[in-house]
Amino acid sequence: MTTFISDLEKYADLEKAYQNKYPHAQPLGNYYQYFGVEGLLDILNEAEGREIVFYVEASTDQCIYSFQ
Repeated sequence: MTTFISDLEKYADLEKAYQNKYPHAQPLGNYYQYFGVEGLLDILNEAEGREIVFYVEASTDQCIYSFQ
């Protein structure tokens, strides 16, 4: 449980910084169901400061992302 709380705190800090940098970006929390906290942390780290764009394929209920 401690790891989850720690990851959640890291995510909150990174998400806030990301939203400040890209105020019109898609809200990352909308994609929690696809990636979870650990996955979103990985995506934020992988982005290395770039904007993240998510795409949801409705017919398969899958989500992919890319960087701008």
